[in-house]
Amino acid sequence: MVKQIFRLVYQNRVSISIYVTFLLVTAILFVNKTNMHIDEMLSYTLANNEGIVMDFEENKTYVPAEQVYLQNLVVNNAFEQFNFATVWKNQTNDVHPPLYYLILHIICSYNAGKFNIWYAAIINIFLGILTLHVLRKFMYLFISDKVIVEFCSILYILSPGILQNVSFLRMYVLAMFWVTLTAYLFVRLHEEKVSWKLWLQIGFVAIAGALTHYYCIIYLCATCLIVGICMLIERRWKDILTLFACMAVSAVMSVSVFPAMVQHMFSGYRGTESIENLTKGTGAEYWERIKSFYGFMNDQTCGGILGGILLLALGFLLFVVIDKKRNIAVIVSDKRAYIKWIIVGIPILIYFIFVSESAVYVTDRYLFPVYAVVFGILMCVAASILGKTTELKCKYAAICLIGTLFVVNGFKNAHWEYLYKASADFLDKVKIYSDRNCISVYDIKWKEQPAFYEMKNYKSVTFISQNNIDSIMQYGDLFEDGFVLTVIGGNDDEIITKIQK
Repeated sequence: MVKQIFRLVYQNRVSISIYVTFLLVTAILFVNKTNMHIDEMLSYTLANNEGIVMDFEENKTYVPAEQVYLQNLVVNNAFEQFNFATVWKNQTNDVHPPLYYLILHIICSYNAGKFNIWYAAIINIFLGILTLHVLRKFMYLFISDKVIVEFCSILYILSPGILQNVSFLRMYVLAMFWVTLTAYLFVRLHEEKVSWKLWLQIGFVAIAGALTHYYCIIYLCATCLIVGICMLIERRWKDILTLFACMAVSAVMSVSVFPAMVQHMFSGYRGTESIENLTKGTGAEYWERIKSFYGFMNDQTCGGILGGILLLALGFLLFVVIDKKRNIAVIVSDKRAYIKWIIVGIPILIYFIFVSESAVYVTDRYLFPVYAVVFGILMCVAASILGKTTELKCKYAAICLIGTLFVVNGFKNAHWEYLYKASADFLDKVKIYSDRNCISVYDIKWKEQPAFYEMKNYKSVTFISQNNIDSIMQYGDLFEDGFVLTVIGGNDDEIITKIQK
């Protein structure tokens, strides 16, 4: 048994080395993560708290200051451990499906009373490795060159877009995994003799994606549309009916597990905002959003040369079509080989347009679910074209050049906003005031949550609403040795002036 394990490890030593390298790179990434976004804090709150936002009592002094934050971020006692009903309730009242928060809650339940970014980071790192594994299998469906696949795996590890996604402690890495697996399974559905095992896998991924993020449903629907059209052209009537039945059963099961998704998508405030963005924008607004989202994808996953790769692919396609020397019978006989590119490429385009025009915020995170598929298919396009037009050595040299541009330009353009390195100096300064009381004046409670990394340094914290700022004079005992004042929600000058008077 031991010999078999060692033999297996030796046979797969390159792949294992790549996975271990990804583990090390992402671990270094999180070591350098200085602060957290409010949505990252909400990941813990939604997973562990009995409520969807941070709650506290106004005019109450919390000692130590971090106490009130931890109450909202961690599993506090045995009653809250593995309390899945609370996760379902929180997500019903929020705007996202529950699967990611369920996984985070399980990890936190094993570490009751403790907070650590590594609980969520472990999820992202593990899913990043799983996505890489699926992506490698996906690429082998398009190119058979092991050297190219291994090289692209290294590029995946160093891709700023992938690393940005992994560094953001939300459900987007899980969504990326399901989207990548969806693309892989549907290409297999086209390529292989269909089996019930494959249909069950597709159904499971459809349900899991729907329970992770609603944008997974958009990609799935786009893929089903294109695959359905291809089946219709090929008159695969049985497969069309099976696909329809599989998706119908998956939809019913998803809604049965989490009924709130229907309300979230069609009448919830986020769903309503997305529909309004789609239906009420102007042509100029649509175009500006397209340019912004294209910029995210181009800079983070393609090193600024996405346009060049697309032009290369278009030029090659035109060459194939107009080359009179090419036997038209060969083109017709190869048409099934070209369909798999369409099955992956067009759903990405549909997803990109839909998300660009419907997203509530213009931010890169909404493209995170397709980053791995985009990266993989572009590298396959480049490798396939170069394989047909150049010698082997030239192909490898060109792929190395493209990969170098992906990584170098990507790092050059990357801002690493989800590491929050800019807050490092500020957090170092507040440690000087660790023996001070803090008075935090706020406008809305949920805005207090991202102040956790600052507040945990203070001796105590007292929350006062901006509507009741005059009550600050009740806390003269906190002023004796000086105190720290934080103002959240604006009106800084007005509040400071009032306190000084």
